[in-house]
Amino acid sequence: IRYDSGLESLEKIAQRLIEFFAAWALPSVVGLFFLAHPVLTLLYHKPEFGQAAIVLQILVWLPLQNALTTVIGQTLWAAHRENTAFKIGAVNLAFAIVLGPLLISQFGLIGAAVTSILVAAINLLQHCYYVSRLFGGLRILQSGWKPILPTVCMGFLLFFCRDSHLMLAILSASALYAVLLFAVLVWTSGGINQLRSNYQRLWL
Repeated sequence: IRYDSGLESLEKIAQRLIEFFAAWALPSVVGLFFLAHPVLTLLYHKPEFGQAAIVLQILVWLPLQNALTTVIGQTLWAAHRENTAFKIGAVNLAFAIVLGPLLISQFGLIGAAVTSILVAAINLLQHCYYVSRLFGGLRILQSGWKPILPTVCMGFLLFFCRDSHLMLAILSASALYAVLLFAVLVWTSGGINQLRSNYQRLWL
């Protein structure tokens, strides 16, 4: 990806990337959250592995947090804020050292999963804070709302179909999400041609 000069151009690229990554990460998170038990049972062919579903339901939020943090983090590096990135890493390490032993000793594997989520959340919040100072706000997150409505509709479908055939539920939910997301993107972009143009600029 090529960054043009100026914070405004950098901000626009970050907006499109967040929209792109959120469109992939958000439905994956919601899908695994509702289907954690049947997916684990299918993968390991033993019903007892389904008991680990609660751990998966906690950890499944990591991809969404990491996707947002990755884009925002690259924005800081591109803006030559390397020292800020190192500060964030130091704070993350400190929280991990404090929270890890405390939660793991009390709750075991679930505590380890919660620690990972909390540290990732702290990491994301720090990135949002520093980027808001860089751009004078969090406008780069404005495009992140677009996958929310399709994901909510997909979540409702999975909730009511979670006890049905697994593959049927996955395919139905994926098709519903894809159709709704495409409709939202076309509508907010002002047409298919403008939508294509918006994403082509990311890679050219």
